[in-house]
Order: sequence, then structure tokens, then C-alpha cells
Amino acid sequence: MTKDAVSTEKMRQQTKSKLVGLVLAGKDTWQNFQKVRRCATMAGIAGQLRDDILGLFGDPEITGKSNIFDIIEGKRTLFESFRWLNSIRQIV
Repeated sequence: MTKDAVSTEKMRQQTKSKLVGLVLAGKDTWQNFQKVRRCATMAGIAGQLRDDILGLFGDPEITGKSNIFDIIEGKRTLFESFRWLNSIRQIV
């Protein structure tokens, strides 16, 4: 990831501030909490997908890690999931 990318902690803080805003505005209904949660979940997934793509195809000078780092570490990335699903399909 680039240095200016939003960190996980910053994302949590932004989500908490939105929840506090709902409470202060008197809009703290379960439906609104669910909307914020879904939005935060989607943002988290998008961030992880971005990290997976940059981790494999990104410039190591910019990302600060080797393109094969996630593979060596055995991390379950999007691409690892696709590879696993493809191998299951071949078995069945």
C-alpha cells in the first residue's frame, strides 16, 4: 500500500465517528447502524482487495514489500482463493 493509504485503525475511527454522529443526531436506529456497518464492511473488503492486487502486481518501491511476500507468508489473498476454488472444481 502507499504511504497515504487509509489504515485499518483510521477506518475504524471514521466508522466510530459516524456511529457517534448517528447517536448525536437522534438517528441511532438499528436500520441506520446496519447501513453504517454494511458500508464499513464493503470499504474493508475493497481495501483488502486493493492490498491483494498491489501485493501481487504493485511496484515494490511504492508498496514497500516484495511482490511474492503474501505468497511466501501463506496469506489467503483473493488470488489464493481463486486458485483454491479452481483446484476444487478440477477435483469434482
